[in-house]
Amino acid sequence: MSKEENMNCNKKDRIGIWKARERAGAISFERDAALYREFSYWAWTLSIPLKSPNKRVVFIGDSVGMGHFYQPLLTPAQYLEKLLNQGMSHNHIDVIDLSCKTLDYNKFMEICTSSMILKPDALMIFIGNSWWDYAFEMTDDEIKRITSVKNIDNIDYMSQFIEGKLKSAIVSQMAFLNAIKEKYDIPIIFIIPEVNLKDWQNEGCFFIGSLNGGKPRSWSALKEKAQIAYNEGDYTLVEEAAEEMLEITTYNPIPYELLAKCKMNQGDIKQAKRYYRMAFNTQIYRFKNIPSSISVVKELILKTALIYGIEVLDLQKVFHRQLLGGIPGKDMFLDSCHLTANGIRVAMNHAALSLLPQIGGIGCKAEDIMEGKIEADEADEADEKDRNMILGKAHLLAAIHCQHEGQPYNLLYYHCIEALRYWPQSTEAMKMYIQLITAKVPWFIHKNYTELSKIDFWPVFPKKSQLYGLNSMEKELINAMVDALRSVNIDMREKVRKYIIDGFGPIDGGTNLLEPYYWGKNPYSYGKIHQGLDTSKDYGYYKEIGTESLFYLVADDKHDIVLDITLRIPEESQMNDEVVIRLNKNPVFRGRVCSQWRDYRIVIPKETIGKAIINYITIKWPLKDKTEWESGIFNRFHEGSAHIFPPASGNIIRFKARYL
Repeated sequence: MSKEENMNCNKKDRIGIWKARERAGAISFERDAALYREFSYWAWTLSIPLKSPNKRVVFIGDSVGMGHFYQPLLTPAQYLEKLLNQGMSHNHIDVIDLSCKTLDYNKFMEICTSSMILKPDALMIFIGNSWWDYAFEMTDDEIKRITSVKNIDNIDYMSQFIEGKLKSAIVSQMAFLNAIKEKYDIPIIFIIPEVNLKDWQNEGCFFIGSLNGGKPRSWSALKEKAQIAYNEGDYTLVEEAAEEMLEITTYNPIPYELLAKCKMNQGDIKQAKRYYRMAFNTQIYRFKNIPSSISVVKELILKTALIYGIEVLDLQKVFHRQLLGGIPGKDMFLDSCHLTANGIRVAMNHAALSLLPQIGGIGCKAEDIMEGKIEADEADEADEKDRNMILGKAHLLAAIHCQHEGQPYNLLYYHCIEALRYWPQSTEAMKMYIQLITAKVPWFIHKNYTELSKIDFWPVFPKKSQLYGLNSMEKELINAMVDALRSVNIDMREKVRKYIIDGFGPIDGGTNLLEPYYWGKNPYSYGKIHQGLDTSKDYGYYKEIGTESLFYLVADDKHDIVLDITLRIPEESQMNDEVVIRLNKNPVFRGRVCSQWRDYRIVIPKETIGKAIINYITIKWPLKDKTEWESGIFNRFHEGSAHIFPPASGNIIRFKARYL
């Protein structure tokens, strides 16, 4: 939809999910019952009067602007309203929250336009990537050019192409906002989000084997060398290896994260922050849901907003000042981008500071905001007990979400501990969740799914994965919850041991380790079971696009284990290459594997099996450097889900474990 079409929109009876209704001669916009399935994606605004004697600020956000994990009880819009009213010497201010988790470019423009019927005094926008769909509305010719790219060297061309598309989308959006500003004569403030630089691992949600400059063998060897050196505290060697990795490719986040960790350990916070930012910026090469906080996008927004006179609040600068130059992490973010209550407070304090002078508020100084002299009083919203429950539940939801995003144990454990600190009753929720994920049945038929949904746990259930039967064992989260419960004198270890053995241990006929329950890479291994020409399940196979496969083996140390595996590599390996299979880091198989399917049987003595019940099986695949990739680097680009994939490093069609 063009800017002109949006500006001339005549749908005055609707604003998003809110439909105009007349009651007792007064018109208000109320949530349309016909759209009840969409209610959970929108702000919890029940009714909006068409007219009001109060000043009005329309607030439009995406999931970040909604206060994801806290809504509807603690949101940025609610906090902003309190701040604005404390800063007004007269007149009450209503902040009308029209945020939507699934906000896209056209929906954003429609909401902006239709909300003007409310005659707001200001418009505040807090979004991350609403221009994404518009940016990648490509012509047939563009699609043909993009999908024909086959050489990794053309990534430079692609980055230029992407930046051009993004610039077009951002200019269009800012021109549209300028038209709104001029037509209705209202101030507009555009908030650019910040991201979790310090505590979010890009490696956890990135295809490790991709973007390696066509030299996976060399790049992977350097990565392994750097990680060993880091574990040994040899930061000089880590930096040397990371720099060599960057000579191969600058498109992968891992060498930047290694350099950032070294600088952190050396006390060089400024350089660490720089490298963390560079790691985050590599997201642009994933070509999907590129957030506005990526440096190149942020600079485009700042430059274009200046041209059109749109005021911008850059949270990167705000948090830099708040943290005295420190690196934003889990103190400000629940996950990669969604703010903690403290992050919301800091962001909205500065939003109020920017907005108050433009709507007739009292003069506020930045020092007053920073020192808390102008700050919302949260006690009148809910008593301390209710507020703590909200904070605790948000941390528990964040722990589950971070597990689904492939984040490490330390972050999951932190959120579990914080959940218990704020909300002691979360012990029961943790117990139910542990039972749920250790039961080898689809979640939606488990009784605990229903019970957890009653307390609003449904936003973090991976519905799509469940639909395709891709349940996961979620080992790191189990450990984090069990350890957190032990900190409050609840020992679940034996119960969990029994749950896991009963649900996942070897059974008669063997356990199929290709079921997603046993995949160690979660959730980005989803979809790696590829079907053959015959679409029956028996012909599916596991495709590894990284350098190493990870599986969980549930077994006790009372029996020997037999592993039966059928695998291959896509092409013949070099003479000295071999596949290495390890159990808990101990080699149990070494051998050359060819491009034809071959069967192998591995007997593992019970003495090798760990006492922790869940054992790790890793398969290290041979890699071969190559400059061209076989099938083109872009997959389904025109559908907006492009990723860059190297060829598979290995395939597995059968992988079973049984007691001997």
